[in-house]
Amino acid sequence: MGRLYFKVPFTYLTLGTYYLQLSIFAILIVFIFIRLTLLISLLSRNEYVAEILSSLFAVAGKVLYFSSGMGFVYPFLQYLPTTYFTIGDSLSGNLSYLMDTPGWGFNAGIVPLVLTVLAIELVMLLIYRIKKIPLIK
Repeated sequence: MGRLYFKVPFTYLTLGTYYLQLSIFAILIVFIFIRLTLLISLLSRNEYVAEILSSLFAVAGKVLYFSSGMGFVYPFLQYLPTTYFTIGDSLSGNLSYLMDTPGWGFNAGIVPLVLTVLAIELVMLLIYRIKKIPLIK
């Protein structure tokens, strides 16, 4: 069986800290979905395709978790933004416990989410500049 102990003891967050981290994650994740849907609809010119691809992006994290069965987690999953879409599990430490990988919390999750936002915004800026699409009609 896997390693079911952690070097750092399990601690509880205060309610204020939990709600602050929850709101930051929720705002970032909603922003990612809105901008990703907008980006895909700019590229495909079809809003249904954009919504389907955005939904697949949301589900991709759980599929990668269990692709080789329980007990083994690929190390690169910590750096994917879809890992932290289950906000409650990420913040409470339940995700770290289930995946037997300590450290998958707020501090590890904020970096991939912010980098995803920046990458989407950069790609959208490049598309607006290249295609000469007006930002406001």
